[in-house]
Parts: sequence; structure tokens; C-alpha cells
Amino acid sequence: MHETEQKAPSILVVEDESIVAMDMERRLRGLGYHVVGRVLTGKDAVQQDDLLHPDIVLMDIHLKGDMDGIEASTYIRSKRDVPIIYITAYSDDKTLERAKATQPYGYILKPFQEREIHSVIEMALYKHHAETELKRAKREAEEGLRARNEFLANMSHEFRTPINSILGMATLAKERSDSSEVGEYLDLLIESGKGLLDMVSSVLDYAKIESDRFKLVMSNLNVSSMVKKIRERFAYQIAQSDVDFSITVAPGVPKLLWCDEEKYYQIILNLVSNALKFTSRGEVSVTISAGEKIDQAGGSLLLKVVDTGVGIAKDQQDHIFRAFTQVDGSATRTFGGTGLGLTIVKQFVDQVGGSIELTSDTGKGTEVVVKLPVRISTGAEHRIGHDEGSTFPDTPINMSDFAEHCRRLLREQAYEQIEHEAYVIKNHFAKLGYGKVVDDLLRVILGTRKRSEKSVLKALILLDEDTGQSAESEV
Repeated sequence: MHETEQKAPSILVVEDESIVAMDMERRLRGLGYHVVGRVLTGKDAVQQDDLLHPDIVLMDIHLKGDMDGIEASTYIRSKRDVPIIYITAYSDDKTLERAKATQPYGYILKPFQEREIHSVIEMALYKHHAETELKRAKREAEEGLRARNEFLANMSHEFRTPINSILGMATLAKERSDSSEVGEYLDLLIESGKGLLDMVSSVLDYAKIESDRFKLVMSNLNVSSMVKKIRERFAYQIAQSDVDFSITVAPGVPKLLWCDEEKYYQIILNLVSNALKFTSRGEVSVTISAGEKIDQAGGSLLLKVVDTGVGIAKDQQDHIFRAFTQVDGSATRTFGGTGLGLTIVKQFVDQVGGSIELTSDTGKGTEVVVKLPVRISTGAEHRIGHDEGSTFPDTPINMSDFAEHCRRLLREQAYEQIEHEAYVIKNHFAKLGYGKVVDDLLRVILGTRKRSEKSVLKALILLDEDTGQSAESEV
């Protein structure tokens, strides 16, 4: 037999006056509802709700015993998402405030009328159904977003490695070219490639932030190396513009700082990129100073970026750190970019426990001050690179630096990137007398999937300045 009618909603009635409860049950049945239970106390209401799972609960506020209707409703709602309607003859302000805090789906006043009962119950059921569907849709949307961000985060190396290969080969080609014209073409290629890498990195970093994949990774930050990288990164762009650029390290900033090197570099990179993007003429200045005295116990680093660009209107400054946001709708077309730079800065600053302040006037420029926690490094060897795909050729490195960097990539199972960087750096190490060691490492890495990680680790152990041994003999 097929059901032709919708199943009647089930109702649990909680009322400590038997006559009133019986009258309520009779009226509900007359309206076509299914009364699954009728109880007198709050404790019985909790027990029966757990047992019967009704579609809706009609709860008297003033119940006899240790648990009143509001307490019973609070407990039931903490265990199960069920709409509750209060039944009451009167209520003082204090009780009413308590009742409101439980987010009831309606009130039925005594003495009640059948029409009122029916309308209140139907509205409660409709509201609960709509909320349930909204929660389901929200959950599905969040799961889809999470899956997308997981995909982008997992594809990080696959996106970056080809771009890095282009940059590495273009750099080597420039070093070997005797033609100034070809050199200019290669400069443009390298600059455009770095811009593309920055844009891809912004999207991937944002995906990692959204999927909670970014963790604090403490290491040594060489301040002078970071400044050098920033200057080199924007040298071509500045040369083609009418902007005077300066970056200054104030006295009192130690050479080596212990912090999350990757995030701190990304913070200053995005701030400078944003300032240059919105400044067509004038100047952009960067000052790195000690906010609080920096020692081995702690301290703070201040990054101040000041530009004379378009500025940001007062009413837009509150949401400038939101994702995909620029100063106005036409800014993306005029200035380009993803609108993620300042979002990533804000997220990274919050993650490391720092602070950020923005001051700006339309047409006059912008000043951003970031305060970041740091301490003096103990002098441990610093790793090369500042992000997953920009280790060559920005920072002068030695063999032990490269070995340590490869160990980090190996822990992340980034075999393709180790292979790529070993190829790119090969000529550099050949000049130092380590060409055969790198060749041996490449042979090991190329067979990594057939061999074990232990084989690669053995090869990496031999990438040490003190030994200079061949990795091939050990593997």
C-alpha cells in the first residue's frame, strides 16, 4: 500500500496541569497532529524526547520540580536540533529573557485557541525546515570550498615548479649570452615570470590559508639577504617607472632573526608589491627597525611601508584586507593583480601574533606599519629560499645550505622540486667543484619512486662542504 498523505508531525506535550495537557492533546489530534507523548515534568520531557524524537515540543515554562521548562528546553536543544514552542499564561521580564536565550520557535498563550495553536506550530515547522535546508546548503558549499582549497594547496608544487624552471633556465641563458639585446629580452622574461609566480603564489597561499594548511615554521631570517631579494625582485619594475624606491634597515636590527622566515618574507613582499602597484609617480620607502629591543628572549620587528600613491578612502579602509578586494571596482582593470596581497599579509600577521596598522588619504598615499615578534637567532645555519618556489638564483648559497634545503623538500615529498633545483643549481656548484656530487644526487632522485627515501637521505648526507664525497658510492 502506497502512502498518499504526508506523515502527520509528531508532538511531545510538556504540561504539569493534567487537565490542560489533556485538552491540548485533544485539540492537537483534532488538528491532525500525532501526539507521541504527554509528560508533567522537565526531567520526563528530557527522557521522552531522547526516546521518541518528536518533530516538535510544546513546553510549559513553569513546571513543577527541580527543572523548569526553560532548563529542560536548554538541555534538549543541546542534544538535538528540535523546534520548541513555549506554553505560558504569564511571564515576568527575567523569565522572558531566559526563554529568549533558548531561541524558541514561538509562544502559545493560555487560554489557547485552536487557530492559534495550528498557525504557531505550522510556522515553527516551516521555519525549522528552512533553517535545516540552509544549514545543509551551507555545509555542502563549505565542503566544496574546502575541497577546492585542498586541491590548490596540494597542487602547489605542480603549479610553481614549471614557472621556476622557466626562470632558472632564463637566468642561466642570460649568464651565457653575450648579446645585450638578448639580455634585455631575458630580463623582461624573468621579470614577467616572477610576476606570474607572485600571482600564482598569492592564489595558492590564500588557498592554503583557507584550508588551514599553513603552520608556523621557525627558522633563521637573514635580514640583509631578504633586503637584497626584495631589491632584486622589483628592480626591473622600478627601472621602468617614475617611482623612487628605497629600503632601509635601521641600527639595532640583528643580522639573523629567529622567526617564520617564509611568512615574514611574504609579508614584506606583498606590502612592497601593493605600494608599487598603486604608485605611478613619487616614492615608495621601506624601513625595517626594531620596535622593541631584540635579544634572545624576544622583541619585535617593525616594517613600515610608505607610498605616495592613490591612497584609500576612509570608508574603504575597513574592508581593504578582505579577499579579492581593491580600492574600487575599476582598480583591478587599472592596476591588475588578484586583490589577495593585503589579505595574505593580514592573515600571516595574525597567525604569527603580530599587528598591522594602516593610515591613508585619497590622493596622498598610504602608510602601513606591521609589528612582528622576533628574537635574536642563536646562529644556527639558515636555510635557503623564502617560499616553496623561489630559491634560485636570488640567494647565494653553499653546499650545506642546499643539502639542508633538499632535506626540507624531501620531508614534504617534493621530489620534482628537488630534481628541478638540483638541475638549475648544477652549474653553480660545478664552479665550486661539486658538479659530480650534484650529478649523483640527480641520479638518486630520478629513481626515488623506485628506491627508498633512505637512499636520497644517504645522498644528501654527502652534500657537505667538509667531505665533498660522491653520493653514487653510498647509494
